[in-house]
Amino acid sequence: MTAGENPKLLVRDPRFHALLLVLLLDLVVVGYSHGVGGTVNRGDSAKFQFLGVVGGVSHPPGNPLYLLLDVALVHVLFFVPPSLVVTGLSLVCGVAALAYLGRATTVLTGSRLAGAIGIVAVGLGPVFWTLSTEPEVYTLNALLLGALAFFAARHLVDADERSLSRALAVWMLAFGNHLTVVALAPAFLLLLALFAYVHGLARLARLLVLPAIVGAFTLALYGYVALRVHQHAPYSEFSDALDVHSFWQYLTAKKYQESFSWPSLRSLAAVRFPQAFAGLQRQWVWIVWIAVAWGMLVLARLQPRALLFFALAVAGLLFFPLTYAIGDPDGFLLPVIVLAGIPLGASVLTFERRDAPVAMSVAILLCLFPMAAGKVHDAYRTPPAERVIQLDEIDTTGWDLPDIVARISPGTRFVEPCGDYGCAQVLNYYRFGDSAGRAKGFTVVHLPGGHVGWHALWPELSTSQPGPGAICALLPSQVLRLRQGGIVLKEIPREPFTRGPVTYSRPSLFCTP
Repeated sequence: MTAGENPKLLVRDPRFHALLLVLLLDLVVVGYSHGVGGTVNRGDSAKFQFLGVVGGVSHPPGNPLYLLLDVALVHVLFFVPPSLVVTGLSLVCGVAALAYLGRATTVLTGSRLAGAIGIVAVGLGPVFWTLSTEPEVYTLNALLLGALAFFAARHLVDADERSLSRALAVWMLAFGNHLTVVALAPAFLLLLALFAYVHGLARLARLLVLPAIVGAFTLALYGYVALRVHQHAPYSEFSDALDVHSFWQYLTAKKYQESFSWPSLRSLAAVRFPQAFAGLQRQWVWIVWIAVAWGMLVLARLQPRALLFFALAVAGLLFFPLTYAIGDPDGFLLPVIVLAGIPLGASVLTFERRDAPVAMSVAILLCLFPMAAGKVHDAYRTPPAERVIQLDEIDTTGWDLPDIVARISPGTRFVEPCGDYGCAQVLNYYRFGDSAGRAKGFTVVHLPGGHVGWHALWPELSTSQPGPGAICALLPSQVLRLRQGGIVLKEIPREPFTRGPVTYSRPSLFCTP
């Protein structure tokens, strides 16, 4: 395809739909193999898989748009396990984000080939692929970013006033999912300033009506968080008494602000930029990022205003991974990766000869193939039943928790076996999200002097006055402490589990008679 083609033909091109279908099937194969939790942030992924079932409240700043979608889907698709439903939400958002990315790239370059390369390159990169196959807020963020990029591209190419209004409206909606989109403010201020300069403030005011309505709607979404806190949702990470001050601190993620620090120029050059680039290379090897840089030169020739807008957007989005100390930065790098797909697609238009763009496309895909093949290999090498959950003293697996839930009696108090946030939220999934666990109505408790912090959500079990109801424990140290406190426990041996050529041992469960 060459420059000058009608980009509106893109969505009617059967090859475009075939490309998306192949990506969709690839993502389904990998994504639905993950089961409960994820690999980027196992705890948050498991948490989002059960929050919709109980209408729970997540960590600050709340993500109400994602939570409401979560609630709606798990109740409409009540016949499907919540773990699959919420994983499917990420999958659908990821594919839709790719569709918008392809359309934006085609509008800016006039080439379906450039749009297709952007889709395939972003979709097959491990960071995007992984986050699109695990329950998280990040791919909904990518979808909204892709949509506003498409509308912004149409405005920049065709001077379409309605497209700018829609881009701003999508941006306002994105604040209901992830507040890091505030980083796009410089880019949109540039577009608004240019629009006001050309058309005047009166037309600018009319243009802002739709974004203002959507912004008010987004603000109202946060009322859902306050409502569920007021109603004492079964699971809530809003730890304070609900008032205006505590709610504002929750919305501004006050508890995480200590993790932000503005580095010195020396630290930026020597530490932060190399760390961020190392994270970006988890998506593409460095030579592909050179193609991204080259594509920016192509965009500078084709659409200089668009290049300025998207460069400001990327610069703003890099603020968070450069200033926020977080152990899993991939979600903060994902918006940069999505927008980088546009110049990467444009890079194939460098050459005049007819066959040169195809040759460059093949070169880019060859760079991506080893990473994509690795993701497929990992997915098949580590199927759901073999995904290890590390407990304090023993290794067990995802298939082991359903067996434990099946063996305990209704109303059992299960002594938490986790010193790890991810493991604890996987356990919470079987308490809140799994139908068998909900039917048992079991609770989780912790022993005195045990883990602190988020474990405070679980009541403490007194060994001197244990109260009514069965008590079960899994770890040998817990069994010893309970027996020292005078609690009688009966051992429940569990037979090994065989999957293919491998046999797994199961630790005994100890419960009160």
